Amino acid sequence: MIQLGCCTFDFRWLSLKEALAFTRALGFERVDVGASGPGAQIDQMLAAQEPARVGARVRRLAEEQGLALNEFFACRMHPHGEGVLTNDPDPAVRRAILVHYRGLCQCAAEAGFDSIMSVPGDIQSDVSKEDSWNAAVEVLSGMVAIAGEYGIVPDVEPHRGSILQEPEAALCMAQQVDGLRYTLDYAHFEGQGIDQSRVAVLHSYVSHMHAKPARPACPKCLWHENTIDFAAILANVAAQGQDVVIAVETIGQFDEALGRPVYRTMPPDGEPTLAPGLAGHPVGQTMVVAYEVERILETLS
Repeated sequence: MIQLGCCTFDFRWLSLKEALAFTRALGFERVDVGASGPGAQIDQMLAAQEPARVGARVRRLAEEQGLALNEFFACRMHPHGEGVLTNDPDPAVRRAILVHYRGLCQCAAEAGFDSIMSVPGDIQSDVSKEDSWNAAVEVLSGMVAIAGEYGIVPDVEPHRGSILQEPEAALCMAQQVDGLRYTLDYAHFEGQGIDQSRVAVLHSYVSHMHAKPARPACPKCLWHENTIDFAAILANVAAQGQDVVIAVETIGQFDEALGRPVYRTMPPDGEPTLAPGLAGHPVGQTMVVAYEVERILETLS
């Protein structure tokens, strides 16, 4: 069964408490929560250092709103306050990542999340492809083992610029690291102009999904500019009988003058301009994407 969710970090100008309340007020029942660094709605450093206390607080805030917690969106690891690559060439850094990740898994389990999401590591010009790949395999294998101890699904998001920016590489990694699962965001592939048929091979490894409009050369756009065939994608996932949450992810570009993220329309030629009215507000985009995805899900039920 595929269910609809939302990401609290779409509204990252709000505190965690405010974002959870706002997400619930919009009508969502399932949420991903951002923990992508020291300044995120869940402070990643604090979560790793005090997992029981932070996890209990997150659980309480979610329960107050009647929300189910889907994914702990950790993204890049910050073991010493600064983000590091999953496939860092330094073995000491990789060991620190896994110690840090253990704390995050404990926090996520305490809060009641289903899964925790990290990233696979980037392409590095000064490291051989083989060494970079092997370093990622080492860390991701460790993450799978640690997450399993806490009953958390170990998700990774293939993305542009990473060693898994192409679906064939992501398939190879999933086959090599037993138990690894993916948070699949087609926008990362669509923006590169990668045909969706190539991405579908990853559906067997999908635990979670993001709904983010995109088109070739534009990895984030307004819904009416979107070229991702969500109907075909979700029908394929549903046919496999998997239990998946697809969370609306509409993070805009932060505008200092407005004090919030904004959306810009991306014409085929010329410079992007601020989308008018609600279209340019992440709340407007969230509701448009949620409405369209929900209509698709209704046809599959």
